[in-house]
Amino acid sequence: MNAGQHPHAANGDSAKVRLGGDGQPVVAGKFMESGGVLLNMSEAQISLRSQLFAAIRTKGPNGFRAAVWLLLAVAAVGLSAQAPPSWATASPHIITAPLIKKKVGGIDHPKFVTPEHADFMQVKERVIGVLVGKDAKAYPVRILRWHQVVNDVIGGRAVAVTYCPLTGNAAVYERYVNGKPVLLSPTDKLYESTTLFSDSATHSLWSQFNGEAVAGSQKGKRMTQLPSINTNWGLWLAFHPKSLALSSDNGYALDYDEDPYGDYEGPGAIQFPVSHQDNRLPRNDLVLGVDIDHHAEAFPLNRLAYENKTSMTTDIGGKKITVVFEPRTITVGAADDHHHIPAYTGQWFGWAAFHPNSQIWGKEPPKPPPPLPIVFKDAGDLTYAREGNSATLLKTGKVLIAGGDSGHSPMIAAAELYDPVKHAFSITGGMKKPRGGHDATLLADGRVLFTGGMDDHAVIADAEIYDPQTGQFTAVQPMHSRREKHTATLLKNGMVLIAGGYPGDAGPEASTELFDPAKGQFLSGPSMTSPRQDHSATLLPDGRVLIVGGTGAKGALSSAEIYDPATGRFTPTGNMSIARQGQAATLLANGKVLITGGSTGNIAALKSVEIYDPTTGRFTSAGDMQVAREGHRQVLLADGDVLIVGGLGIDPQHRYIASAELYNPATGRSRLLGQMLLPRFGPTLTLLGNGQILVTGRFSAPGYYATATAELYQPPAS
Repeated sequence: MNAGQHPHAANGDSAKVRLGGDGQPVVAGKFMESGGVLLNMSEAQISLRSQLFAAIRTKGPNGFRAAVWLLLAVAAVGLSAQAPPSWATASPHIITAPLIKKKVGGIDHPKFVTPEHADFMQVKERVIGVLVGKDAKAYPVRILRWHQVVNDVIGGRAVAVTYCPLTGNAAVYERYVNGKPVLLSPTDKLYESTTLFSDSATHSLWSQFNGEAVAGSQKGKRMTQLPSINTNWGLWLAFHPKSLALSSDNGYALDYDEDPYGDYEGPGAIQFPVSHQDNRLPRNDLVLGVDIDHHAEAFPLNRLAYENKTSMTTDIGGKKITVVFEPRTITVGAADDHHHIPAYTGQWFGWAAFHPNSQIWGKEPPKPPPPLPIVFKDAGDLTYAREGNSATLLKTGKVLIAGGDSGHSPMIAAAELYDPVKHAFSITGGMKKPRGGHDATLLADGRVLFTGGMDDHAVIADAEIYDPQTGQFTAVQPMHSRREKHTATLLKNGMVLIAGGYPGDAGPEASTELFDPAKGQFLSGPSMTSPRQDHSATLLPDGRVLIVGGTGAKGALSSAEIYDPATGRFTPTGNMSIARQGQAATLLANGKVLITGGSTGNIAALKSVEIYDPTTGRFTSAGDMQVAREGHRQVLLADGDVLIVGGLGIDPQHRYIASAELYNPATGRSRLLGQMLLPRFGPTLTLLGNGQILVTGRFSAPGYYATATAELYQPPAS
């Protein structure tokens, strides 16, 4: 019996692994707003992957989708009877290297929540999914990065869900030593630049890479590995709607949005020695590694993307192996005879250290083009670093920048003014309620209405008004509902339409409210035809309001509706060609509305563009952007072009996009313009009276924190 073999598994058991997924993280690196991972892919490969997405959509439900189903939806039954992978023998090389200053242990008594209560997770959050029997659980990678191991029980089996922050590899093992369950704990020791764990019974040191003891009384023994899958929460939940999710409330006072391993990532990162370095691939390239009977082969993810290989069969060690790559969610794995097999997904150096003779699949993709030039200039620093702030052009020509989050609690109440003439920021009165992610609406009389948002971790209904003449904020009657991700649109009659949003404790809102500036009160408005959040709202030339897309009760929406102040009702209008959330909408000079990008939920950002015609009530396709984006911002320039900046892209390495492009509505074509100084998701974009564009803020994530840096773009003279 192997050291990790389940006590009830007979030595001759011929059961095969059947879970869905290869279980190893697809990345190592910094995380997004909700915990994404990084891939070593170029801008050129982003374009190639968008072509791949189109190919996927034309292949229909068979074949590729069935292979993804195999990776995600079939239960694991054990690995003990299979011959263990023939990991290459490397000379012992154990070193002591504490990776982070704060000593953080593993999670020994994990708590879980149902999907309805997993509001701390976004659909694109990376998770390690494990399925044993009928028990499905998801472990957020951003939590595993801190703790490295979660000791749990799934389907009656004592398991350890492990993660190595250096290689980006995740693996699940049955945590048995001599037939008895043990607890695994992270140590400050490394073997071949891979983390080592200590068991509670013998204190032997076990490699995270392959579950083998490299020191102690159990040296040479292995723990049984169970399959798992590194995917995003949305896709995992689609296959396992009743899956439990590891709670962030596990007895540790940690900010899981912070990245504790920044020194070990990116250019100039700290590197630890390995016995074999292989320069056939860049050190940090991500690979799927498969070992069959002493025959090892690595499948670089960038090559799979470039070659449009979503599902293929190859021969390794005389066996037919199916490799499945789902690029939209960066989910990858391997199967043998319709059963999932253990595989490695992480950085190349980790695989090569244990497999010096590994074959490498595919040809090297072309080199990416040189980076775009920086076309934005530094506008100086705000008084406060902010993300989720608002920026409103006042009738004085100054810009009011208010609220937001510094990246750490609590939210910011302070506000400041940007003077385009003096090119300077100065403090003005502070808000009555600290908030971020709110809406700010310029009223007809020049004051600014602030509604909703979040105060620390709670969605609020509070509202207040800023008066430029006094430089002070005054609280007004709260909204009837708590809201964030709502819209607030100034109507031609001077009222403000508050529509939809997220209330914090339920699904998207269909309710609306009307704010009367004269009375300082909110009045109940008519309900929209669909509940929605993260939608867009655009005031049309005839005074009606176009509401488009967003997230509904069951995901992203393709529907749109019109609010008519004359009738006080919402009515459906034409549908977009694809569901979108996080899109951008701009009223064009001809009265039509430009809709760009966004995402459909689980799928990465979109490139496509549509235009809505109020006279026909229909959307028509209007080409593509150069870069797929969601959470971006855009503004109509004086020459009729639309400037589009930032957002979240297809490639998680470029989560926050620095590039900018110009879209020409007359031709339906877009061209890359250059880059901002910083990559930004959800920045503010303000057209100044002098024609310049002021950019501030971005939503934070590990490696992408709130920023005080502001930027200016000067459109060329027409």
